Amino acid sequence: MSDAGLAMAAKFAGRADGAENSVSGVLQRYRDVLEEARDAVRDAMRTCREVDEQAAGSFRKLI
Repeated sequence: MSDAGLAMAAKFAGRADGAENSVSGVLQRYRDVLEEARDAVRDAMRTCREVDEQAAGSFRKLI
């Protein structure tokens, strides 16, 4: 095998073995970011709902 072939083999072996820049590593980091975004949206929705309920309660007291 040529030097270029050996270099390419080593490069792609590293991408498949769970190294930092491997497909599985990149996908895991992507999943982590998506989970953080989901949690942030969930928290924002809960806060919005709580504020809305408090405002509705205040409004009910006026009428």
